[in-house]
Amino acid sequence: MLDKGKRMLKVSLGQEEGGMVAKALEEGITKDTWVYFANCHYAINSILDLGDQLVSKLNLRDKNKDKKDDHKSFRVILSSTSHPKFPVALLKNCEKLTIEPLTGIKANMCRIYQSLPESTFKSAAVRDAFAKSIFSLAFYHCVLIERRRFRNLGWNIVYNFNEADILACQTLLQETLQQNLQDMNTIQELVTEALYGGRVTDENDRDLLRVYTKEFFSDSIFAKDWRPVKLKDDIIKYEYPQEQQALKSEEEKKKFIASEFLEHIGNNFPVEDVPEVFGQHLNAEISTQIEDTNLLLSSILAMQPKADENSRKSEEEEVLKKVENVLGKD
Repeated sequence: MLDKGKRMLKVSLGQEEGGMVAKALEEGITKDTWVYFANCHYAINSILDLGDQLVSKLNLRDKNKDKKDDHKSFRVILSSTSHPKFPVALLKNCEKLTIEPLTGIKANMCRIYQSLPESTFKSAAVRDAFAKSIFSLAFYHCVLIERRRFRNLGWNIVYNFNEADILACQTLLQETLQQNLQDMNTIQELVTEALYGGRVTDENDRDLLRVYTKEFFSDSIFAKDWRPVKLKDDIIKYEYPQEQQALKSEEEKKKFIASEFLEHIGNNFPVEDVPEVFGQHLNAEISTQIEDTNLLLSSILAMQPKADENSRKSEEEEVLKKVENVLGKD
């Protein structure tokens, strides 16, 4: 663990920042603290010799350090997406932690609400409008990222929608509602053309995004019986929680508390989503499962050891060969 009073050095890497890596390592070793290199995939050339730099700098430290000081706190932490040029030797000598993206509307909705801060509005009506807007925004975001699982049936091009997009939209909704500027048409244009739409390059994908935006950012979301999506199967329901506002004081009614929605999502949303939620046919799900299965099997086969002439020999042949060598020496 990082000792109290010591600050972790954080370095966000870009292109051609090899000098920054060496400087940060030197400072971390000197101060005996943790050094965190973020986004290593953006500066892959800067970390190719990171292992050698670590060994040389630590050897130099061991020669010069005071024997009474153990320097046990120094650590190097790297974060990166998968990259074909990432140094294998460095990976083999590291403790590795992989974070897989969440799947499903329920899991992603819970993650979004866990990251939302508590907010206070000038009136209960504004707070309620914001709460419904955020619920619709979160569902909208989940639908967009979950369509990627259908590959080219979901999007022509895979887009990396992330937390930055939903955070920008959240700020837009909060500022708009606080100023009583509830113009959903303007919000639709900003979301489609600038915020989420800023990542979309294919015209057909932009048309699809426009359809979803009009559905989730309209005046209909403020109706009492609004649902983010209505399915043919009434058993599966994605409903907005109807809160007991009468049990709260006037000041509490003005507060948006994300934890109030987490329990509802966790208890009522299904674990597995039907393709209909994403506007897809059941056949699209079947095609996706077939592709996932083929990918899994091909990955397993790729990890199998390659056979060569030596590996084809049986254990008995190897033993006989060793015996012949021993007898030949006699």
